[in-house]
Amino acid sequence: MRGFHKFLIVILLFGSCTDPVEPSITPEIENFSLVDLGQGALNNDQVFGLEVFEDKMFFLNQSIPGFIDSNGMTDFSCCLNSGINSNFRPSFATNYILQPIENLIGFVVYPIDFFGGLRALNFEELLGESGKNARIVSGNQPLPINLERNFELNGNYLMLNVTTEDGIDRIWILEIDFGDGFGSLKLINKIEITSESLGVTTGNPQIGLVIRSVKTLEDRWIAHISKSGEDTASGGSYIISKEGSIQKLFGSQTGDSNFGFYDFTKISPNDFLITESPIGRISYSNSLISSTPQLIAEFNGPLIIRYFEEKAVFFIPGQSLIASLENFKTDGASNYQTMELDRTGLNSNRIYDLQFFNGKVYVATDNGIYSKSIENFWEEVRLP
Repeated sequence: MRGFHKFLIVILLFGSCTDPVEPSITPEIENFSLVDLGQGALNNDQVFGLEVFEDKMFFLNQSIPGFIDSNGMTDFSCCLNSGINSNFRPSFATNYILQPIENLIGFVVYPIDFFGGLRALNFEELLGESGKNARIVSGNQPLPINLERNFELNGNYLMLNVTTEDGIDRIWILEIDFGDGFGSLKLINKIEITSESLGVTTGNPQIGLVIRSVKTLEDRWIAHISKSGEDTASGGSYIISKEGSIQKLFGSQTGDSNFGFYDFTKISPNDFLITESPIGRISYSNSLISSTPQLIAEFNGPLIIRYFEEKAVFFIPGQSLIASLENFKTDGASNYQTMELDRTGLNSNRIYDLQFFNGKVYVATDNGIYSKSIENFWEEVRLP
């Protein structure tokens, strides 16, 4: 009997030292889901753009502007809108969102984070005779589904592209006093960017200038500009100050003077990823001002690009594919990796913007805002 007890103890000890078999757990698959804005049918409106300022992510859809806060709650910064033009990406600044009026004679100005104060920027009312019959330039993107990007508010300075009464496409920088209520806008100063100031010879004073794309770069703008009537691959890119001073930029590796800026994302205080249009070139630079960018890759079409913790994501606005970009910082042209990301739940919706905010990825589409956790966002496209 004593031997049996010893045998039993050995069995128990052996069993206690054996790791239990853990059941296999299949990771939960996450799809994109439609964000409920609390507005019923308005949840499925076309969304023109997204922008993050501090603890809020702002959006503008075709019915109402608003924001999502750090708690995931949605609020609306103004009121239901009508009569805006849906062919443009809005300009988001720290105080206002601008979107062209439907007939292109000016902008609707939405206060960004408080109710009330909706106003209009009408060219003729603001500029007098020089703004009479002026219209925002349109129809110059590579494809009709690519939203126009030819104006950008930077503080109280607006850079924009207009066709004036004489039929010439012009680039203006307007310094504006936005006041504190409807109809209270006042013009402080107006500067025109001309062919001569860009160092471009047109040979004809009736040939104007077209902004292909413009984006705020701290207290300046970076813009791709070409002559009116030229194809989308023409022209050059420039850093432009609020006072109108200009510095020309050059393309990757070859120093191509026809550098066609489209978008950029800042990946550190001194590092940038830059995209071009219509080629779809991506390059990497430690300065947008003085250094020639390093070529990483080329794709077919204009690319919007975003960055989050050593990874970038890019897409062609107006289409539905999303791809990641990794390992580009050292010898990017030979080391980079791209991967098509899964978009289950987005269906075939056209993508117009994407932002990382509060642990999630938010995607603006022609059928509402969709979200997914950042952790699961980098999943490779699932095979059928």
